[in-house]
Amino acid sequence: MKTFKTSSYIGLARERYNLPIYPVLINILPHVKKPNIPDFYEQEFMGMKSYQDYRVINLWEDLEPLLSFFAAFVLEMPIVQQIMRWDMIVLRESPWYQEILKEGEKRGEQRGETNLVIRQLSKRFGNLDQELAAQIRQLSSPQLETLGESIFDFSAMADLENW
Repeated sequence: MKTFKTSSYIGLARERYNLPIYPVLINILPHVKKPNIPDFYEQEFMGMKSYQDYRVINLWEDLEPLLSFFAAFVLEMPIVQQIMRWDMIVLRESPWYQEILKEGEKRGEQRGETNLVIRQLSKRFGNLDQELAAQIRQLSSPQLETLGESIFDFSAMADLENW
């Protein structure tokens, strides 16, 4: 009965979703540098031979960066690094890390643009009111660029306030 259900799911995945089908062995044993796990199965029974190749997935390796990420919210970083053996090289290659890095770079660039525009305005008109500076910090990058270009057209603080 189990074979029938498995075959049915394989057929459904292949036919309906056009997905590749291949056997997988999921290793849930603790982390070992080079686990000695074969990537095939073979057996002889009553004169018949059976052989199957499969892919080995070491679950611990795939989940370690994710577990480390979430553990860092509730534990101190040195403890997380000690428990998880956090490998920064593996983490840096993860898609999550790359997205977080891009977001951080984008925010850093915008913060730099904001600070530059505020410094330019302060040099031109004197120290800015804190409320006005806070409004400038809320501007998007395109708005900051437009404001930065408009600074040279302002002749008084009223021009900035009207902008």
